[in-house]
Amino acid sequence: MSNIDRDFILKSMHESRKAQRNWSNEKIDQETIDFLIEIATNAPSKQNEVDFTLAVITNEQKLKEHEARFTWGYHWDKTNSAMHNTQVHAPLIFIYGKTLPEDLYEDIWGADEEGEGINESFEETFRDTQNKSAGISAGQLVLAAHMIGLKTGFNQNTTYNGESNSTWKEWLGYKQSDYYEPMFVVGIGHPDPKLPWYETDNLEYVVADPKETGLTTKGNLDIKSNDIRQYPLGDVFEFEPRSSEYDGTPIQKNVKVKKFF
Repeated sequence: MSNIDRDFILKSMHESRKAQRNWSNEKIDQETIDFLIEIATNAPSKQNEVDFTLAVITNEQKLKEHEARFTWGYHWDKTNSAMHNTQVHAPLIFIYGKTLPEDLYEDIWGADEEGEGINESFEETFRDTQNKSAGISAGQLVLAAHMIGLKTGFNQNTTYNGESNSTWKEWLGYKQSDYYEPMFVVGIGHPDPKLPWYETDNLEYVVADPKETGLTTKGNLDIKSNDIRQYPLGDVFEFEPRSSEYDGTPIQKNVKVKKFF
């Protein structure tokens, strides 16, 4: 491998750590979308089994609905409000969801000690494996996206401001009897050239419903609220960068590595 190849991969990796906070209206062509789907759906998993599901959306109306309903962030007790997670207000989103496993090799479900049923230890192991499979897939997805010149962002606040697994099922066309739970969303697209990656000009926030309790201690809003306002903070809102300096220099992570060379 040449140094140029290594430098390109490392640069793409470090760029993929940034949560893009703004997007241009530039569309992503279908060939690129299919390429990214191929990567996301065929990433490594335990024994090549399928244990998560994807919804891939570019439909403008569907994206507007997702932005308006499902992208609210953590409750901020100083203002009793929650702001949009603009990192997934992108022209292409991948929604990762929990589903039942294929169990191709009959090694996930088993009989419990009192008769036929789900062995609790197997179930716990499966849920852990499920999270890992989705994480591996998303990691490959965002690295590939950055290697072809796109930007990405993550959001895992999927059930804030009164939304639930039930409303996600309805919105995505699942039956209420289906096993489905949203895990996280990946936004993919081109950046707004007028703004740094850590700024947004979407300043909408939702105010807590008057019936909401425990606002000084809770991290999310549980009651659906339609009181949406604009932050009076100027034209843009700045998110403090955590993965790189303002000039783009990557902030190294303090991962402990034991080396036995």
